[in-house]
Order: sequence, then structure tokens, then C-alpha cells
Amino acid sequence: LRTLRLGGGARFDVLRLSANLVTGWEHKNFLGGMRHFSIDERPGVTLFPTRIGLLQPWSTYLPENHLAVEVRQPSFIEGRTTAALNAQYNVYPLLNPFEGDNPKAEPIIGYHELKTSLRLQRSFLAHHLMVVPSYNWQANIPFYYQAGRPTKPDTVRVSFPELVTTLSFVDDPLKTHSGFALTNSLQVAGHGLGGTVSDVRVAPEVKAYLPVRKTVLAARLGFGFLFPSGYGASLTNANPDNTTSQDVESDQQKLLFRAFYSGGPNSNRGYPYRTIGPQGELGFLLPATADCKVDSHQFACNRPLGGLTLWEASIEARIPFPFDVPLSGVLFVDASDLTRRVGQIRTTVPHLSPGFGLRYMTPVGPIRLDVGYRVPGAQQIGQSGLDDGEGRPGPPLFGFFPGAIHLAIGEAF
Repeated sequence: LRTLRLGGGARFDVLRLSANLVTGWEHKNFLGGMRHFSIDERPGVTLFPTRIGLLQPWSTYLPENHLAVEVRQPSFIEGRTTAALNAQYNVYPLLNPFEGDNPKAEPIIGYHELKTSLRLQRSFLAHHLMVVPSYNWQANIPFYYQAGRPTKPDTVRVSFPELVTTLSFVDDPLKTHSGFALTNSLQVAGHGLGGTVSDVRVAPEVKAYLPVRKTVLAARLGFGFLFPSGYGASLTNANPDNTTSQDVESDQQKLLFRAFYSGGPNSNRGYPYRTIGPQGELGFLLPATADCKVDSHQFACNRPLGGLTLWEASIEARIPFPFDVPLSGVLFVDASDLTRRVGQIRTTVPHLSPGFGLRYMTPVGPIRLDVGYRVPGAQQIGQSGLDDGEGRPGPPLFGFFPGAIHLAIGEAF
């Protein structure tokens, strides 16, 4: 009924090389009644700027920490309803891939993040339908790790109720062979509930699995809609006239925590992390040496800005190896688009990415390797490449391959 955890971990990906401790304690009968109490602490450090794609020695240490406390009460009001109260305090850097000559001159912004949520959870239809209403509040207080400007961006406070519904008829949540699942998240921020953000955020998704002999055909279709009502005119302009103005920076800060992004191992696998969709200047991250009016294409001038409308689609065939070895292969096609226009679903910029992958099964899910290829002419229909602002995948891998390689744990969907 009581558990003490102590361990450690490391992370090495396109954004960072980092290491952390893992400590925690939980009690599964806290004060009786099968009440669950847990506390988790993860102090760590990021070694900047070392990452996949930039194998140079680190020059800066960025400390970070994640602390979470939760209490869960079973049989709240009635037998099948669980109530939970969660509180978090996190400190972390906001990282983007770095390609400059002087990492010491790169502005690195960090956040003190306070989060709390109160949620209920209840199942219906013999546990096939899960309904989770919650009330959430968070505050993100910015600071500079290094090379910051004299004035910091404003604190972002978000107050919102959320309703998450999941209707699932899959045979196995870990190694799925058949069935389907429908999920949706609905958030309403601000609108008299306080905070500095006012919007409505909706994210529906459907997944389906069909066995064909030993092969599994899997498909996914997801959308994201953000309807802002407390933002400025800079939302529809990836490069406003003055990216360092207070109004523009305020909008950019809000979108960091509310916008949608696309590209990466659990999204469109032909692209690196968050490189699909609007790219532009984040005023509070511009190095002092960058003159974006002279050369707006230089790396320091462009970061993922996020979008208001997203669609993503994937289909793949999961083919097991013979002789009962714990290996399988995957053939997939991913597509997605992200725009800063409200409610606009475009099919003319599909960012089409076929590819293949390998899976090694473990007791906690597969370890997977995926290779995605960006088909020329099928990123933006009628054009050989992407317009500015439609994505920034970077130079071809190895100098010739227009795609991305992803190593991850768990299926893509």
C-alpha cells in the first residue's frame, strides 16, 4: 500500500540533452477508504546546446524541476465516480533547436509554472465511455536563463473548465488489434472565469483498427480548433511589423500555451518536432545580433508560432515478423496542416509523408523507429516546395534525404 521510488533518467532528442532524478512516495490507503496520495519530484538539468543534430559539447547548464502532488478519492458521491485534486510547481526552459555560432548569446527563456486541477472521473456503458470533467488553473511566470532583454514578457494565467470524453471499443489498449476509439477535449478559458486568456479550444479525434490476418490496419483522424476572443490582430500575421511590441509579445506568450502544433514522432513523421505550419519571429527570443529586417530567413528569426486550426491524418499497416519474434514492421502515410485562420480546414497543403518503421515489443509497449519522407510536390499542391510560413523542416537529412527519423516508445497512435 505504500511505495517509495528513487531513480533517474535521461533525454536526448532534437531539443535537448538532459538528465534528471526521479523521487516519489505514494500511499494507496491514505487515511483509510482506499484514498490515494502521491508526491513526485524530478529535479534535472539540460546541457545546452547539445542535441540530436548538434553534437557539440555543452556550454551552459539549465536547471529544471517538476513537482506534483495528487490526492484521489474513490467512490466520491457514488461508487463509480472518482475525485482528484492535483497541484504542480514546475521550472523549465523553453527550448528550440539552436544553430547559431555562439550559444552564450542565445536568449533562453524559462518559466515558473503553477498548475492545479480538480476533476471527476466516471465510466458508463460497461466502462466503454469515460467522462472526465475538471476545473483547471495555471500561471506561467517567465524569466531568462541567459541573454534576456531588460523587460520580461507578461505572466500568462489561464483559468478553464475542461470536459474530456473517451468512447473506446478497442480489444487491448497496449497492443491493439481491432476496434475504434473516439475522444474529445473541450476547454473554455476566461469568459468571466479570470486569467489573461480568453478562448475556446476543441480537439476531437477518432482512431480505428482492423485486423487482416496477422496484419493490423490502423487509421487516425484528428482536428484542433482554437477560437480566440482575448487576443490581438497579430494572430493572423506570422511576421507582424514590430515583433517586440508589447501587444504582439502578449499574443505570442498566450499561444505558447494554447495553440496547436504539428510535426514529430506522434504527429506527422516526415517532419521534425513542431516544424509544420506558421513559423516566424518570437520577439522575446530574438538574439541581440539578429537583424530580421535584413534577412528574415536566418534561423534566429524563425520559431514555431503555433496555429489556431489543425488537422492530422495517418494510416498504417502493422506487419508482424514470422517465427514469433518480438519484432514488427510498419508502412505508414501521414498528412497534416496547421493554419492561423479560425476554423479553416485546408487540403491544399497536406504535408504528405509516407514512410516505414520497425517495432520491438516490450512489456510496456513497443520501442519504435520511424523514417518519414516528404514527397516533393505533395507538401503544398501545385508547388515544388512550401511557402514561407507553411513549415520549416530544415535542410535534408545527410544532405540529400527530405525527411525525418524518429526513435520513440509506444505506438504513434
